[in-house]
Amino acid sequence: MTDPKSSPTPLAVPTSRLVRVAGLSSMTAGIAGNMAVRALREIGRGARPDMRGLLMTPGNVTRVADQLARMRGAAMKVGQLISMDAG
Repeated sequence: MTDPKSSPTPLAVPTSRLVRVAGLSSMTAGIAGNMAVRALREIGRGARPDMRGLLMTPGNVTRVADQLARMRGAAMKVGQLISMDAG
């Protein structure tokens, strides 16, 4: 028996500029939201938020690498380089 989680289904590569921009915008909004939530938690604890620590979380790095890996052209190559380094 094979585990369905072990064999990922291929995702469609965006073909239009609008779809690529929407994907990048969604990724950026998700990262900004994650940073805002983490910053509010830090402030709630009485600590000063560290911007680098808020941005460079494993979840954010994975999100960027995954989104860029789905793109075409230069963005795809950047995603490939990030995923090789993050692995």
